[in-house]
Amino acid sequence: MSIKQKTMFLCPQCGPFVRVYTEVWTRESDGPYKIEFIHHIEGNAELADEVLIKPKPEGEKIDYSYCGKCNQLINKDESINWGDDLMQMELKANK
Repeated sequence: MSIKQKTMFLCPQCGPFVRVYTEVWTRESDGPYKIEFIHHIEGNAELADEVLIKPKPEGEKIDYSYCGKCNQLINKDESINWGDDLMQMELKANK
């Protein structure tokens, strides 16, 4: 199940295409109601598995995604041109 076409997660410490786990909360809840495990397959983030903790509470869905290697909070890049974005990051890092 694809999360979104041309979506990837990029950890500033570990790099692109890392394994990811996402805590899925709702606004004003006291904890996550599920955890999703995400892998990158053919350059796209794909939901590999999920663990349901409790029924989904009412409210707006909020995702907190973490690098599966270093556990750092990370964002997903939904850019169609994420390859260009990676090149720009490498150029900045090499200056």
